[in-house]
Amino acid sequence: MTATRPACRWVRIRWRNGSLALRLCCLPAIAAHLRSRWSLIVCDEFQDTDDGQFRLLTTIRGDARLLLLGDPNQCIYTDLPDAIGVGAERLAAALALPGARQITLPEASHRDPSGVLPAAAAIRVRDFSHDAVITAITSGRLQVHAGLDPTREAATVAAVVRDLRTEGHTVGVFSHHSDSTTILSDQLQQSGVDHTPSTHGTRPRSRSSLVSAGQPGASYGVIDFASSS
Repeated sequence: MTATRPACRWVRIRWRNGSLALRLCCLPAIAAHLRSRWSLIVCDEFQDTDDGQFRLLTTIRGDARLLLLGDPNQCIYTDLPDAIGVGAERLAAALALPGARQITLPEASHRDPSGVLPAAAAIRVRDFSHDAVITAITSGRLQVHAGLDPTREAATVAAVVRDLRTEGHTVGVFSHHSDSTTILSDQLQQSGVDHTPSTHGTRPRSRSSLVSAGQPGASYGVIDFASSS
């Protein structure tokens, strides 16, 4: 009992959002119940948990095993005002837990039978000579349009989207900045390409995408590199 009280007082000072839940979890009766309830706790999208959420997780676990599923490349809440501890430090804190073990999954997914994900991973680290990148280009899965006139960018994207939709595919158009995505969205709308804007995050540098609906089939992505920094 004396060991939990200082922790509860610290939480009330440092974490105001959601502090009531954590304060309740610090009550001896509730803490004992929660810590005996689960043998395994799974936390998805772990890379986006903040300090308070991580503290809550470790408070209720007891002797339960933790399965923390996270991808540092999908960390999209680092710029939120109240997102304290979101980022690489969150993964480092998890690996610092006693008995922690990191399992790195391969760059593959059952949702991508074409195998373009290894190419995307290589491109992310600028390894353009990687075998996966070469295979993606030679097979036509990856097409690069370089040196585009900025005034013709939307027309080029619109042409690619139309071709893919004609083939029965669903298309996603991705860019790096929300503001550039908004401009591109307006231009595509003017070009007659019906789509649904989708923004991930709240900052101008958040990832953004345009979902252009098509018939059911394989999904394709159009990356707007010209708008990236």
